[in-house]
Amino acid sequence: MCIALATFTYPWAGKLTDRYDRRPILLASYIIFAVIAWPVFALLIAATNLWVVGAVYLVFMFFTGWAQVPTWPLATELFPASVRYSGIAIGYNLGVIIGGITPLVAAALVAGTGSRTSPVYWILAVALIGVITVARLPKTASKPLPA
Repeated sequence: MCIALATFTYPWAGKLTDRYDRRPILLASYIIFAVIAWPVFALLIAATNLWVVGAVYLVFMFFTGWAQVPTWPLATELFPASVRYSGIAIGYNLGVIIGGITPLVAAALVAGTGSRTSPVYWILAVALIGVITVARLPKTASKPLPA
């Protein structure tokens, strides 16, 4: 339900992306993830009500749209047509693999540290990688697609 509700915010994220470029919106999403990771985890661990969990998840999904929506036009703008499909597919599937091992990493962090909030370190690491990557990307908006 939260994912379905969050998709209603995606057009707004698209409008932001078109107005301010892809990079600032992506950068903002990763910085926001880093800032809200600790309080979100604290709320989720303390939550005893499913509605609280849903509300927290909805907030997180709102900012996920800021990361997802600009990604596809940016990916199209980064790769020339001859390798565009492969470039996007490789990047997407690497993200799926990293996302897929997240529960394993989270469980290992909790087991290794004894802290139920230690998966926040994984979120912070991924957000840091995102910030570094986006900061190094070329500006692509308002430029013709690579041939």
